[in-house]
Amino acid sequence: MSEHPRGGPVLTRVVVVPAGDSAVVQEFWAESWTLLRQDDGATLKILGSGDGSRRRRTRTSLLAIALGAITGAVTGS
Repeated sequence: MSEHPRGGPVLTRVVVVPAGDSAVVQEFWAESWTLLRQDDGATLKILGSGDGSRRRRTRTSLLAIALGAITGAVTGS
């Protein structure tokens, strides 16, 4: 996981969860995100940098390894 220059992980994935039971959750990836507050805090702009494909592949690989480790531990293989 990459570190932000000021410490902590770099924000690479944004998940938008609207209100409501039938709301469609959307996931967005970028190499990094910049958050801007405007209108006295009433508006949040999220600006992505890069397409996030490298970050997405890394996460998918790590998730597959983690799931394999869990599956292996449960099945004993």
